[in-house]
Amino acid sequence: MNANAEPIASADLAQRRKLWISLSVLWLDTELDSQDERAIAETLVESGLPEAELDAIYRYELAPVLGPNLLSVAGIWSGFEPDWLCQTVLQHRDSSGWFRRWWIRRALPQKFWTYASEEHWQRILAIRQKILTN
Repeated sequence: MNANAEPIASADLAQRRKLWISLSVLWLDTELDSQDERAIAETLVESGLPEAELDAIYRYELAPVLGPNLLSVAGIWSGFEPDWLCQTVLQHRDSSGWFRRWWIRRALPQKFWTYASEEHWQRILAIRQKILTN
């Protein structure tokens, strides 16, 4: 992902959508088990994207949109509606001015939005790497 939120090519949008939906479970108040993490890792592998881009999707596309869900008592816990999720992520990317993009890339908001999902994310990346090397 580019810091300037360049448009996503329509051919890449379906792939991105699948990633957003798969990764969104990291911001639900549910327990993920090793099978859940493996399924997400397989989705990452199927995308063919490099780890740096996958990490950018996690941190800069999804975390700012979904991170606040874990702070709300009335948050979404059963799953995000896919059309809402994708539309919201796209709107966020398109409407973020330079200051917001700069702020999102700072450590403090990243820690705030990923505090509950980072451990799972690191395990998922490790599983992805094992899949790729086997």
